[in-house]
Amino acid sequence: MQLKENWADIKHIFRQSFKSSFHFSLATVNENGEPHVTPIGSLILREPGHGLYFEEFTRHLPRNFQHNKQVCVLAVNSSRWFWIKSLFGGRFKSPPAIRLFGTVGEAREATEKEIKLWHHKLRQVRYSKGYALMWENMKTVHDINFTRVEPVNMGKMTHDTWKNMSKPRQSIGSSSNSLRPLRDLKRAAARHGLQRNGCSIAKARNAADACFRPRPAGLFSLSRLCVVLSHQAISMLSKTRLDPEQGEKPEVTIYY
Repeated sequence: MQLKENWADIKHIFRQSFKSSFHFSLATVNENGEPHVTPIGSLILREPGHGLYFEEFTRHLPRNFQHNKQVCVLAVNSSRWFWIKSLFGGRFKSPPAIRLFGTVGEAREATEKEIKLWHHKLRQVRYSKGYALMWENMKTVHDINFTRVEPVNMGKMTHDTWKNMSKPRQSIGSSSNSLRPLRDLKRAAARHGLQRNGCSIAKARNAADACFRPRPAGLFSLSRLCVVLSHQAISMLSKTRLDPEQGEKPEVTIYY
């Protein structure tokens, strides 16, 4: 599993974690070499390999960073329904947890854009009393440069979960180009059938035009090709003529 190549998947797992538990676990090491874990809800992942968090209430973290700036962030999807479905299904369809390793930068003042991004993240509770007491006036941030990602494995329950993570993503543009010969074939077949019925070439082209919607390949979805064909195109390809006078409805065929 690669950090930058799978950054979109990593951010998705972190979003699910924050949605279910409202915090992440940030591990550091104190001056005595002892591990220390702090719940952090203000972590925001930005461009690949980079994140930041707002510092307001932490007291041990600044002291720990004086001796060791290395951190480990754990994100866990704590949704009860997610775990119930996974336990009864015998596998996790999406990763239950993930770790990020990196180093923390010096404290600095947050930019206006970063503050707006933080407020947007908490927009659902922005008008609550707790938001005004804890998060409304956060101004100081620390940058985190992540260097490594580590999946959390849970035996056979996650055996197939991480496989798609290691597969390279296929861009939508390249997928569409590779399917162009198939699209041209569908158009030609439909045009031939409609010309026999006295229809114009333009109408045949529009009627047989396929809607190609390749879904992004990655962890949470497999690449699919949805081809929606018109009434006349289906008639030609299936070698079955549909009589409009009989009141038959156009069909929709989806190929995966």
